Amino acid sequence: MHRVLRPLFTLFVVLLLAGGALLVGAQLVALVLGRGEWLGTVSDAVGPPTFVAASIAGLLAFVMSYAPARHEAPVGAGAALDD
Repeated sequence: MHRVLRPLFTLFVVLLLAGGALLVGAQLVALVLGRGEWLGTVSDAVGPPTFVAASIAGLLAFVMSYAPARHEAPVGAGAALDD
């Protein structure tokens, strides 16, 4: 199950980080240029998809914490001990 969940989790974490960086960067540019109307526009355009990605990443992390992990045998398990 982790084989499917981990790549999805990674994808949504990357999306939320990219969206957050874009949101903050665009708002910084709007502040520097003195374009107050851009602040709301950027927030309305980039905010919701970023928040959805963050929510999905959080839910996937929660599911992954309860999903059974594959347990591999330790190295040398089952080998005869030399006395």
